[in-house]
Amino acid sequence: MLVVDDNADVRDYVRRLLNGRHQILTAVNGQDGLAIALRHRPDVVLTDITMPIMDGMDLLRELRARPETSTTPVILLSARAGEESRSEGMDAGADDYLIKPFSARELTARVGAHLQMARVRRSTEETLRESEKKYRELFESMIEAYCVIEIIFDRNQNPVDFRYVETNRAFVQHATRPDVGRAH
Repeated sequence: MLVVDDNADVRDYVRRLLNGRHQILTAVNGQDGLAIALRHRPDVVLTDITMPIMDGMDLLRELRARPETSTTPVILLSARAGEESRSEGMDAGADDYLIKPFSARELTARVGAHLQMARVRRSTEETLRESEKKYRELFESMIEAYCVIEIIFDRNQNPVDFRYVETNRAFVQHATRPDVGRAH
């Protein structure tokens, strides 16, 4: 877990609350937080919004823009309690928004919920990867020629062209068209 906050008291408070249950990494600004997140791939990022060098909103945007951290749960921490602030954070891609000062119970409950969702997401992604791998192996090992095509229609919904979406090795070997396996 990564805690990014320029306030040492907040970092220490969060570390004390969560340290027995989770490994805690800390950073004092968004720039350092981004470097740590990219290096260690934390399960959850808790970040203050207002910080020097790179604020929490910019950190959030950077995390969402990178494939390796795009799904990492991010909880924004802020003293700004207005609906507009919360909406801005959620619109930017935050998973949650905690208003300072927050209670120990609220913090641990929300972090726990996001950790559980992250575990489910990772498990689902792994299952999907395994399923895709098995599908690919089966698809490529078939001796029957197989292809999926996309029909292209004109404005009047008349078929005018097509393109190959997917072909297996057997189809490519037996096809007489030179463009098999490529967009037509």
